Amino acid sequence: RWQHITPVLASLHWLPVHLRTDFKILLITFKAHLGLAPSYICDMLISYEPARSLRSSGSNLLTIANSNLKTKG
Repeated sequence: RWQHITPVLASLHWLPVHLRTDFKILLITFKAHLGLAPSYICDMLISYEPARSLRSSGSNLLTIANSNLKTKG
């Protein structure tokens, strides 16, 4: 009478919440990198520019922006 929900979720291609949030963040970043996201999101991306010539120079890497947020504690 009762069935496990896992096969149903797998058939619907659902992701667990932590993977869904990772996917959404990656998708928004990808769209912003291509210029398909809103401008306020595109403006948040900072391309990584190494100080010297490296093999990874053409990899379209991003750098982590500094923030002025304070942590709790």
